[in-house]
Amino acid sequence: SINIVGTVARVEVLEVIDTEIEEKKSAPANLISTFDAQIVSLEVYTGFLCVKEGDFVRAGELLVSGIYESQKNPIRYTRASGSIYGRLTRTFEIEIPLRQTKKVPTGEKISKKSLIFFGKTINFFTNYRNLPISYDIINYIYTFGPVSLGELPISVSVDEYCAYEMHEVEISEEEAQALAQSMLRDEIDKELPEAQILKQSLVSEITDGKYVLKCTVTAICNIAKQVEFEVRR
Repeated sequence: SINIVGTVARVEVLEVIDTEIEEKKSAPANLISTFDAQIVSLEVYTGFLCVKEGDFVRAGELLVSGIYESQKNPIRYTRASGSIYGRLTRTFEIEIPLRQTKKVPTGEKISKKSLIFFGKTINFFTNYRNLPISYDIINYIYTFGPVSLGELPISVSVDEYCAYEMHEVEISEEEAQALAQSMLRDEIDKELPEAQILKQSLVSEITDGKYVLKCTVTAICNIAKQVEFEVRR
């Protein structure tokens, strides 16, 4: 809120806490394994540890429980947290067809311009020749105003329609290999983020008109995933 006192404006900034988010952060949870792995190290902050270093665990197995239970004390619930690092082996397979359909620009371009004034769009022209069947749109915004005045609430928008056709082309084995290796890196980064890669073996072949790249990765990564559970009272 802003309170005006004389010629002085006092600004009060109040923090608003989303109670739903706060409740979610404190909801009880377990840590479960995301992969089949052998545990190599543990860093547990809260929760009841259910495994130890050297254990082999399966995907979905409980690592750290959010439930404390003993003969002396009643059941208590907590939000298990920590990191459980495991050594695992994963296999990835990438297939790249050697015949592909690609976008080929024709060179034909059509531009549509409009004026944006105080948020309202005014077209410069209303009649345009027919647009191509297939096209990409690139939008440019040009804002005007002297440097001393800053940006004025007026700009020109240009939509450029770039025509293309779909052609079937055959890529070389080298092109397929480069594409497969790029996709493989993306897959490994997606499935094993921040993993320490210990070993990586590659096997490739061309079969049924496709370049096939198979990769076996041995790595160490955090296999713990926090999964909330409902407490019925």
